Formats: sequence, C-alpha cells, structure tokens
Amino acid sequence: MKQAARVLVVNDSLKWLESIREVLQRAGFDVIGLTNGHDALAECEAGKPAAIVLDYHLGNGVTAADFIRKFEKLCPGVPIGIVSATDVTLDPKQLGVRFFVPLDTPAPGEAPHWESDLTARVRECTTC
Repeated sequence: MKQAARVLVVNDSLKWLESIREVLQRAGFDVIGLTNGHDALAECEAGKPAAIVLDYHLGNGVTAADFIRKFEKLCPGVPIGIVSATDVTLDPKQLGVRFFVPLDTPAPGEAPHWESDLTARVRECTTC
C-alpha cells in the first residue's frame, strides 16, 4: 500500500487551517497543520514534506515570500503553493511557487470553488 503524501499546511487562521486540512485529508493526504511560519520551518527541518500549502500572510508580519526564501534553503525542490483569502492578486511565478488558489466563501447552496482546485493542484505537485 502506497503511503499518503505528507503535506504541510501553514495558515494563521484556525478556521481556514482546519478547512484546508479537512479537504486535503479527505483527498487522501497526510496533513500537518501549523499556524505560523516559525513552527513550519522547524517541521521542515524535522522531515521533508512532499508539498507545502501556505497562507500569504502568516501572522507576526511574516509573509509567504519571507517563508519561501528560508524554506528553499532547508528543502530545495519541495513544491510550494499559496492558498489565501487575501485580496491581493498574486503571481505564483514571481513568488517562486507552483500555484495560487484564492479562498472563496460560496453563495448559499453552492460548493466552495477552492476545494477541488486545491486538491487538484496539490495532487499535481505530489505525483510528479
């Protein structure tokens, strides 16, 4: 039996962290959820994940760009994506990440669009 890909999710909002974790676990990933970049860097030092999913704003004035620079030195080649409710338009290539998925709050009766998009993007990153 193939072991589930380990995905590190970092989001300072517990609500979004739990939502993202639940979606990825349902899709079969082994998910580690953390609320700040400092703990995420320590987790990366302890063991290389298959992929990382970050919020753009990680709290305490730390952005995904700050984390990416530090992380690339620890674990080069691990794919990183951003999932965020930020209203900033982000260019994944400019940040050096594989994808950007905006978190949306659906209209009543509609499913969130970000869930299937995130699952597909993480699956692409962990199967290549």
